[in-house]
Amino acid sequence: MTLLSIFIACLIATVLAITTARLLDGRILFRLGDSLTCVSTGLLLALACTHLLPEAFEQASNPHAVGFTVWAGIFLLIFLEHAFGIHSHGAAQKDSRGQSLALRGIWPIIVGDSLHTFTDGLVIASSFLVSPALGWAITAGILMHEMPQEIGDFVLLRRQGLSQSRAYRLMLIAGASAAAGGLLGYFVMDAVKWLLPYALALSGASFLYISMCELIPRLGAEISSRSDFLRQFLLIGLGAVIAFFIGHGH
Repeated sequence: MTLLSIFIACLIATVLAITTARLLDGRILFRLGDSLTCVSTGLLLALACTHLLPEAFEQASNPHAVGFTVWAGIFLLIFLEHAFGIHSHGAAQKDSRGQSLALRGIWPIIVGDSLHTFTDGLVIASSFLVSPALGWAITAGILMHEMPQEIGDFVLLRRQGLSQSRAYRLMLIAGASAAAGGLLGYFVMDAVKWLLPYALALSGASFLYISMCELIPRLGAEISSRSDFLRQFLLIGLGAVIAFFIGHGH
């Protein structure tokens, strides 16, 4: 039953986000993407601080090792971000020469998205091995984060000249890696249970990094008035409230 839940959750977190990106168009995409970025920021922060990391510390025999794992995870993500730009996908981003990322080609987008969703699958698997409540809470957090990301990737592929249907098919292929990550995570961590606290710690580190190092700076660049700040603050708070409700009872 747990394995089936992981598989379904991986499909929900990817297919629903990709399908939403296809169904919406132009300005609606970007307006929705900005709001979802705010909500996902609050959601990821709350899930990391009130669910993933406390669970990791509770299950670990050595809490100091868990703390070191969180630090190492964030440090590694910082290195990978600057070395390879693994999280730097989005329709409005530019490279150091001011050129659109769309000019780099189709396959870097697909490969990057595949690696990203594979990691999401591992995160979902580790959370379901703790409890179904935590698993669905983490799935909701990943879904909210993936929607703006998939929207950006879909726009990039369309700008490359791909038809809507072909861009959708390629993104579904990339999204299938989430299920592969979920299945691998289930069999590895179920067989080697002592790894689970460290997988949860890495998941929490990933959520903290994405929200604080990627999403919050992006949102800060979009603030031009007090009303912008208030809207973002309320939406971030909404994300936190959602996290508390979906994780209630865990």
